[in-house]
Amino acid sequence: MRIEGSQTRRIEAPAERLWSLVADVTRMGEWSPETITCRWIGEPGPRPGATFEGCNQLSWVGTWWSRATVTRCEPGVSFGFVIGENPERPNSEWLYTFEPLSTSATLVTESYRMIREPLAVRWYYRFIDRNRQLEQGVATTLDRLQRAAEGQPTSGDFPNGVASSSSSSNRGYAISAVSAWEEVSHGRARILDLRSRVERARWGYPPTARKVSFLVHALRPDLDAIYLCQHAVRSKVPRRKGAREVDRGFMAWLEAGLPVDRPLVSAIWQKRRAQRC
Repeated sequence: MRIEGSQTRRIEAPAERLWSLVADVTRMGEWSPETITCRWIGEPGPRPGATFEGCNQLSWVGTWWSRATVTRCEPGVSFGFVIGENPERPNSEWLYTFEPLSTSATLVTESYRMIREPLAVRWYYRFIDRNRQLEQGVATTLDRLQRAAEGQPTSGDFPNGVASSSSSSNRGYAISAVSAWEEVSHGRARILDLRSRVERARWGYPPTARKVSFLVHALRPDLDAIYLCQHAVRSKVPRRKGAREVDRGFMAWLEAGLPVDRPLVSAIWQKRRAQRC
């Protein structure tokens, strides 16, 4: 089963701006419907040979992390990467090219090719009609990139991750832990905790934060709430449907020194950890 394809879209924005949006892989979750989040490995920033990892999601599979290596990186012209632990023998490759039509219009092409996958994965791709799924995903990616580049608000347009709840965008955004606590402490919002009971017992949780089912809220998020998970990975799912999330998750909450309720199990674990240190 051969899996490859490409789509082209005219976007009313300069090539350099579009390239900067795509090459900032930490924003990939804003464009791709299958990517939750990405982060650089080692020194951040796009350059040939740079590596990053992404958390992805797929029906029946759930979420998983994959490693990518940048193979093409020419500002305003192209950005490409391969997926796999060994960039010499990758599983797949992705490429974005930018062809200026004028100073304010660009043809953006996204192309992909599956190179090698285990037999079980190939059979699974056939079962779910992966070709059609990727075609739809690329179309969605280009749609979202176009809306962002042509001026419709996205999470990156709001200073300090804060925006008015009356924003016309149907996508959510990240809010800093400090801003989230300010809203909660003044009764303007509530925090819904997507973490497991084990995580809450081990790490504690923000005062008044209520544990909720990830599955239920992934399907029907509460758009008036602020979602929290450990590393801002699971919270990306309700965010895509218009909800807010705590930027960088509960770890950012701890780093900011904000109030934490610690059940007995967490208090004992923290004490033992401090003694080991």
